[in-house]
This record gives sequence, C-alpha cells and structure tokens, in this order.
Amino acid sequence: MPGVAARASAAASYRDDGHMDDDEIQRANRAKRGSPFLNTDQAAAYLKISARTLKRLRRAGKGPVFRRHSRFVQYHIDDLENWSSDHAGREFER
Repeated sequence: MPGVAARASAAASYRDDGHMDDDEIQRANRAKRGSPFLNTDQAAAYLKISARTLKRLRRAGKGPVFRRHSRFVQYHIDDLENWSSDHAGREFER
C-alpha cells in the first residue's frame, strides 16, 4: 500500500524541539501495519494541528469523523484524509 510508511511517520509524535524520536517513528510504523486507527495525539500530528485544537473541533462537531473504541477516541486515517481534503484552504473558527 503506497504511502503507509509516510503516513505513519507523519503520525508519530514530536519531541518538544519539534523532531520525532526514532523510537516513536518505529512504533508508529509498527502500529500502521496492524491498524489504520490513530489516537488523538497521533491524528493531530498527522494533520499538523495541536491535539487541543483537534479536541475542540471534535467537541464542536467540526472535526474529522472519530470513533470510540471503549473509552478511547480513535481516528481512521481515511477519515483524516477526507476531512483534510474537504477543509483545504479554509480557516477554522476559534
């Protein structure tokens, strides 16, 4: 599947200085092989927005489609792609 490794590395979390740890990249790559779902922090990193902004969008009903798996909020990679494409070139309200 083309682009899976690129998506997984984009979904990895960032250190305080903005760089990804090798361990985080490897963990994201392993997770992407088994599951197309990302948690809130990973989804926010993938979309290049803060997790706080993603949570606010979710509460307002303006964010990407999400699922609750037990008590965990999960985003499917395809839903993130669709939401991003639908909102290209738009600014969101705060």
